[in-house]
Amino acid sequence: MATIVRTALFEGSHPRAVKENQRVRDWMISCVNRGMQILSESGWQSVVYFLKSEYNLTIEQAVENPQRFILAQKEIFGLGAKLLEKAVLEELYLTISSSEESNPLCKAFIDMLEEDLKDLERNGAGIGR
Repeated sequence: MATIVRTALFEGSHPRAVKENQRVRDWMISCVNRGMQILSESGWQSVVYFLKSEYNLTIEQAVENPQRFILAQKEIFGLGAKLLEKAVLEELYLTISSSEESNPLCKAFIDMLEEDLKDLERNGAGIGR
């Protein structure tokens, strides 16, 4: 989702973990699914179907290629895509911060998530969650 996912997860040292570690991939998919529940379960399932049929993009692929997922969201929802991005970022933040275990990578990730959430707020993506 925003800068955090593109840089910290997929361009930094973390991409190997995403590609090699099924647990991390499952965790990311779970966060995306929970964050996208802002659309309701049936709304999110419709988007999943649309992403697969129109963009040939599964949620698993979206986690590994967030840029493509973000572009598809922007094409589907326009400015509303920022609200979805924020919902997923909040879900990532809540999940990581609740299981931090004093891991320095988690702390850095939380700091970047907080910065991305602030950026989205400054750009008018408040959703009142």
